[in-house]
Amino acid sequence: MLDLHYERWLALFPEAPKDLAATAYKRLRAHYAEPHRTYHNFQHIDACLRHLDSVRDQLTNFHAIEMAIWYHDVIYDTHKIDNEAQSANYAFETLAKLNISEENRNLVHKLIMATKHPSIPDSLEERYVLDIDLSILGTSPEIYDVYESKRSTNPILTT
Repeated sequence: MLDLHYERWLALFPEAPKDLAATAYKRLRAHYAEPHRTYHNFQHIDACLRHLDSVRDQLTNFHAIEMAIWYHDVIYDTHKIDNEAQSANYAFETLAKLNISEENRNLVHKLIMATKHPSIPDSLEERYVLDIDLSILGTSPEIYDVYESKRSTNPILTT
């Protein structure tokens, strides 16, 4: 079965050796598949990517924003308060191996840090990333209720 997300991922890194991009994708997917993740999983990333696609024409640095979306929850330890910083650092290091410029790695880092709650985004890109990350709050009551029921039945997520 063709993984469309994988094809999309590879398209982000045309300058990277394919084997390195493939390994980075597998590691990313493994993080999002960790058993303690109820919401911050790959379904969340998929939803964020769909929201991102819907505003593509409004963005000037779409690729950096997309990289930030992929990585913004890569590190998720329910007992830590520095998940955003850890995710941003993970992205910065991994993107270096994928031949992403330091300028774009810094931007991705900054965009991921904008997802720390609460935050006040100071750029249009940060606003979009934060809005996309929090888009669950603007969904229909039925969809939000599913999210909230998972959150409230998992004591780790309520802290």
